[in-house]
Amino acid sequence: MISKLVRDLMTDDVDECMIDNSSHYHRLKQEIQLYPEIKGALTHYKGNQNIFDYYQITADLERSLRKKVWLKNGGYLIIDQTEALTVIDINTGKYTGHQNLEETVYITNVEAAKEIARQLRLRDIGGIVIIDFIDMILPEHQENVLQALEEVVKKDRTKTNVVGITALGLVEMTRKKIRQNVLEVTTKFCSYCDGKGYTASEETIAAQVERILLEYRNAGDIEGVLVQVHPSVAAKLFGEGRSSLRELEKHCGFKVYLHGTPHNHLEEYQVIYMGSLAETKRKLEALQQKLT
Repeated sequence: MISKLVRDLMTDDVDECMIDNSSHYHRLKQEIQLYPEIKGALTHYKGNQNIFDYYQITADLERSLRKKVWLKNGGYLIIDQTEALTVIDINTGKYTGHQNLEETVYITNVEAAKEIARQLRLRDIGGIVIIDFIDMILPEHQENVLQALEEVVKKDRTKTNVVGITALGLVEMTRKKIRQNVLEVTTKFCSYCDGKGYTASEETIAAQVERILLEYRNAGDIEGVLVQVHPSVAAKLFGEGRSSLRELEKHCGFKVYLHGTPHNHLEEYQVIYMGSLAETKRKLEALQQKLT
């Protein structure tokens, strides 16, 4: 890694390279001697505070994983990374401007173009990038925003190409994919949502449970049913003052007992028992004892 660091990153626009590891510092010093064109200073950081915290790199890394990126003027970007492409949407947010709406939109789009180029470098995003700038009425504003984007991406060491505006008014660009981006390196699929980025709502799961129970309505041999669900789903099924649960029992023709456990996935539910009322209560008590 030390050799790659010198070869790839110590270019003529780097003024200083700081390192907090003593042995790596001496090795890096030797590596730099092999590259006489490197003019940047090498500094050994000896501060008491962690070097990442001192230079606020940890905070920058955390921000580079967020979907929402605030602009200086109060607008913001929404960055969605997929396997096929990256989509960036721009919004005016809290920025209302001092003149008319068109001027507000134009200023936000110019600010966004600069930040987009920075975010692509920070996150090391490669491949196809689609940008949905806020709609602009004046053609000169559209040209200026596109030109501003083309100017800032010139600073990128990775080959970047602004293709132009599509028929739908979206800006299409490409950035060469050299390695995994920051999101791929530092994260993995969420085990809770299975990588979807969302879960079903409590209302949706509660409705699913109700539909299953209604399939057994008026079954003569069923006096009680025990269902295990997430506590927040149980709350939806109970309703205010247990009114929803009483209504469900009325339609089903049997008693419904809910066992809420936080160990359950929000989308997970299980019908534990169907049968006699006495056995249903006994099984509920056994589950409650396990929790305590």
